[in-house]
Amino acid sequence: MKKIAMVALVIAPTLAHAQSGVTATSQTTATGTASTSRGNTSVNGSASVHAKADAKVSAARAEHAANRGAILSAEAQAKVDADLRTARERRLPEEPIRRRVAEGEAKGAADARIVAASGETLAQLEASSDAMVRGGRRDPSDAEVARGAQLIARGYTSAQIEAVARRAPSDRSLVVAFETLASLRARGASTDRAVAQVQSRLAARASDAEIRQLGIDANAAAQVDGSVGRGGMGQAGAAGSVTGNAAGSVGGVAGSAAAGAGTAAGSTIGRGTTGVTGGATGTIGGALSRP
Repeated sequence: MKKIAMVALVIAPTLAHAQSGVTATSQTTATGTASTSRGNTSVNGSASVHAKADAKVSAARAEHAANRGAILSAEAQAKVDADLRTARERRLPEEPIRRRVAEGEAKGAADARIVAASGETLAQLEASSDAMVRGGRRDPSDAEVARGAQLIARGYTSAQIEAVARRAPSDRSLVVAFETLASLRARGASTDRAVAQVQSRLAARASDAEIRQLGIDANAAAQVDGSVGRGGMGQAGAAGSVTGNAAGSVGGVAGSAAAGAGTAAGSTIGRGTTGVTGGATGTIGGALSRP
């Protein structure tokens, strides 16, 4: 019995230890499984978030492309890039070219037209810059070159831009002068007359505000001319109305007089049928004469 009791005392702690190990292992396994499950959930959640974000980005890109209109082909884009590279090498502003291309894309213009517009804008920028350099501007600003190119697009020549640059002091910006030339041209002034006006102000050392006033005065004059023209049409209409009414009144009076004269004549010359006929004739004449 003592031996059996001793064996039981030895086995009991061993079984207890084994049971605790099994319990710990089970808990560890369960914890590990739970952690792995949470980890998988986290990974799957992140993947789902990224997928949704990518979908939103793709949708935004598609919407942006649709709003821009036509997209240039690779060949057309290569030609536009060549124009931009030339502008960059010549230290010309690139924005006018980019703006023309964007306008063409937004309107859905054909690639050929967009490429042609890009090349035309580059040529205008080059002509503007070269003209100012000949006029004494060693390094014209981007704003001056861009506005000079706009003038060339509106019908001014390189020689006229050179003449304006030559007349102004070399340290004075030509931006306002060029803006005024554009305004005068828009109001119907010839390029020669507009250049002469601006050159005169530059020679007199007028301020930018005084030069800009040329365009403001031209705008005011155009509005006055329009008002006078509309007023003249109104006066002509009123005169026609008065004339027509007066003529109608005179006709009515003459007709009434004819009717009376016919009646009187019929009564005097012959009573009865003759008088009736004369009166009727006068009445009809008077009615026909009324407006």
